Amino acid sequence: SLGCFQNRSELEKKFLRRCADENSDYSVLLMDTGIAENYKKAEKILSKIIKFENTDDINIFTKNSARSGLYQYYIYQRNYDEAEKYIYEAVTLLEGTNQRETYYENLRKLYKVFSARGQIFEAKDGLKNLILEIEDNFGSESIQLVEPISDYINLLTSNLDHINYNEKYAKRLIKILKKNKKHKLNNPYAYASLGGYYYRTKKFNLSEEFFEKSLK
Repeated sequence: SLGCFQNRSELEKKFLRRCADENSDYSVLLMDTGIAENYKKAEKILSKIIKFENTDDINIFTKNSARSGLYQYYIYQRNYDEAEKYIYEAVTLLEGTNQRETYYENLRKLYKVFSARGQIFEAKDGLKNLILEIEDNFGSESIQLVEPISDYINLLTSNLDHINYNEKYAKRLIKILKKNKKHKLNNPYAYASLGGYYYRTKKFNLSEEFFEKSLK
């Protein structure tokens, strides 16, 4: 709406910050299409935002979304080194700010990179600490725990002695879902995670129950 696809030299300085916000949002829409060409377009837009973020006095929200977007791009490319670089920058950017939920989401994404690279124990330790921190700030049955606990029980380890320990997390997740029935956005992922967990532990009736819930 501001002519944000013009060259920077053609834009008034007062519009550059707003254009960065709009372009960041646009890049998310591009990647949501799942089309490879659009991913590449988004990567160019986001990289440009970061390149000029200090010159254009970009706000912290757009700085974060640009890095989170590049994380998404490099995950799509399976370039986990670059994905880790950008999501770690996003974590550092929001550390100590009042943007706690976004900060926790960035940490969760960082641990997903660890998992993708086969660093399962590092990912589990990170998620365990993240779960504790979220409990301290939002409560032991808060909706913010759904995704990190789901991630935790999804992680496979070669040491099956951890099954009983994971069972505690699975039961907690079930309790949190029951308590927060009105918040359904992340429920399919949580139920599918429970279905997968109980399938691996050979509790097939429970597995079937949760897989069915994930499809509703």
